[in-house]
Amino acid sequence: MLARIRMLLKVKSLNEKLRDAYCTIKNLTAFGESIIQTFQPTDFDLLFSIDSIVSQLMRMNGESPSRPGTIILGVEEEGQCNFYRYSQVGGRVTREHMDLHQGSCAPASLQKDPGPVYFYNGEEMVRSHFRDLVEHLEASGTPVRNMVTYASPSLSLYALNYSSDVSQYEAAVLESLVMQALFLKSLSEQVTETEDAFSYTVYSLARAAEAQDHDTGDHILRVGEYCSTIAEKLKLSDRFIRNIRLQATLHDIGKIHTSPAILKKPGRLSKEEWAEMQKHTLYGARIIGEHRRFEMGKSIALTHHEKWDGTGYPGGLAGEKIPVEGRIMAVADTYDALRTVRVYKPAFDHDDACRIILQGDDRTLPGHFDPEILGIFKKNKHLFEEIFERIGD
Repeated sequence: MLARIRMLLKVKSLNEKLRDAYCTIKNLTAFGESIIQTFQPTDFDLLFSIDSIVSQLMRMNGESPSRPGTIILGVEEEGQCNFYRYSQVGGRVTREHMDLHQGSCAPASLQKDPGPVYFYNGEEMVRSHFRDLVEHLEASGTPVRNMVTYASPSLSLYALNYSSDVSQYEAAVLESLVMQALFLKSLSEQVTETEDAFSYTVYSLARAAEAQDHDTGDHILRVGEYCSTIAEKLKLSDRFIRNIRLQATLHDIGKIHTSPAILKKPGRLSKEEWAEMQKHTLYGARIIGEHRRFEMGKSIALTHHEKWDGTGYPGGLAGEKIPVEGRIMAVADTYDALRTVRVYKPAFDHDDACRIILQGDDRTLPGHFDPEILGIFKKNKHLFEEIFERIGD
C-alpha cells in the first residue's frame, strides 16, 4: 500500500512537471512570436531586449511557482561591464543599477572552465564560480537559496531564488531566452552592416555624378536633409524618411551622360542643349534600374523636375500624378540650387532664395510646387537655412 502511495505521488509530481513544461513551451512560443513581430533590426536595443526577457522569465508559468525572485544582469557597455538588478514589485518588473565592480560580466574562473549555463542549489553555490557574487548579495541583505546562470564575458544573466530547487530544466529555459536575444543581436549587427554597405554604395554612386559637375559641392548631402525634413513635417513613415534622406542623393546621377560643355555652359542653353539636359532624368532612371530597394531613388531621378502645374519634364506630369518624393525633391533641389554658385548664376542668400520660391521670378513660380509642401517650406524655411549652414558648400 505504501509503495502504491509513493507511486501515485511520483506520478502526480511528474504530471505537475509535465504541465509546467507545457506552460513554459506555450509561453516561450508566444514570447518568440511577439519578438519576431516587433523586431526592428536597425533599431535593436540589447538592454531593452533583455528587459523583455527578464519580464518574461519572472512572470512565466503563472500556474507554477517555479520562477526566480531576483535577476542580476551583467552587460558590456562602452567597454566595461555594468550590472543591473531586476525585482518584481506589485506585478511590475523594475531594473536598477548595481554597484558591483567586476572586470568581466562572467567570473575570471570561467576562462579555465568554460560553459555558458549553470545551476546551483544551497551549499553548491559556495563552491561555485559565482561565490563572490553570492557573498556580495548576502552581504547586501539578499540571501541566495539557488541560482541559474548564463555566463559569458560580455553578457551574463543570474536568476536567483526560485521557490524550489533548480535543475537542468530551469537552465534550459534561461538559455533559450538568452539565445533569442543574442540571435537577434547578431542578426541586427549583420543587417546594420549590410545597410551601411548599401548606404555607402548609394553615396558612392551619387558622388560619381559630380565628376561632371564639381560646382555642386555637398549639394547631394544637403538635399537629402531637406527632403527628410519635409517628409517629417508631412508625417510620413520613418522608413520613407530614411529612404528619402539616402536616395535623394541619386537625383542627378543621370548627369554622368550629359556633356560637360552643357553642364558648364555659362549662358542660357540652346533649344537642342536644353532638350539634351532634360534627358538626365531618363538617364538617371535607367542607371538606377529596377531593383526594389532603389524604387524611391529611381522615382526621384525621374520626376524631380516635374511641376505641379504640369509644365515640368520629362513627362509633363501634374498634381498628385507626380510621386510625393518627386514633389518633395522639387522644393529641396530648387532651394539648394538657388543658394549655390553655378556657372550660369551667382549664389542667392537665404532670404532671396525663399522669396523666389514663394513669390516667383522669371524662371520659378509658386505654381510649380505642391501647395502643401510649399506651405511646409514657408513655415520651416529656417530649418533649410540651418541645414545649408551646417553642411556648407
